[in-house]
Amino acid sequence: IATDLPAGTFCIPVYGPAPTDIVLGDGRLCGSPFTPGLTRGPVAAATIEGTLRTRFDFVTPGLGVSFVAGTTWYHQVLFRDSGPSGLNGTDSVSIRFVD
Repeated sequence: IATDLPAGTFCIPVYGPAPTDIVLGDGRLCGSPFTPGLTRGPVAAATIEGTLRTRFDFVTPGLGVSFVAGTTWYHQVLFRDSGPSGLNGTDSVSIRFVD
């Protein structure tokens, strides 16, 4: 769940296994785009209240994602906004997968 987004804005959830802190648009990218890179979720629109709900598929093989015990993944939502670049990102969250 991402909140405090501009109402109705287009959003892209991204996640990856390595952290970073680099400038992206009017914000910061928190998951590393470098090897092994980020995985992108489906584009979706925030609600009128500025909320985005998305689900992660932990079961389907072949997505190139390894949510396995002992790994930590960094999740963030990129979105369009009215800033100078038109792009921003939410705060990120790290999720550690355990047995």
